[in-house]
Amino acid sequence: MKPRRYARLGVAGALAIAAVAVLITAGGQPALGFFSRGLLLEIKVGRQATLVARGAAVTVPVRITCNKGIFAFVSVAVTERVGGGLVKGNASRQVICTGDRQKVKVSVAPGSGKAFKPGTGFAQATIDGCIPGICGEETDSRAIQIVKPT
Repeated sequence: MKPRRYARLGVAGALAIAAVAVLITAGGQPALGFFSRGLLLEIKVGRQATLVARGAAVTVPVRITCNKGIFAFVSVAVTERVGGGLVKGNASRQVICTGDRQKVKVSVAPGSGKAFKPGTGFAQATIDGCIPGICGEETDSRAIQIVKPT
């Protein structure tokens, strides 16, 4: 009987160690997105935005995932230091979700008289959506490289 008890304790111990290892390695990972009662919303800002019309706007790529068939709203805000001031702008667009990962481009015009320039900026993107009985929102932000079109 004792060997069997030790075998059970060994299996239980191995499972406990595996669970702790998963928690330790997963602790530094970013959140997967908003998921509640069947509503899935994920968004990720791309690393690089492209100037449009010599800085009259920047096109920011974002990757989204959301429930198939719902309408979602994707909003992007961009801030860049140009000279001694800040150039800021925001824009949004409606997207029909496919249920798969989608690449969406949002063109953001500056809200001031200044133009965006090649360099480093900051982008924040938000996705909002609803299914019957629940609405949600997910946000991502990062430093981006603003580049001239190729």
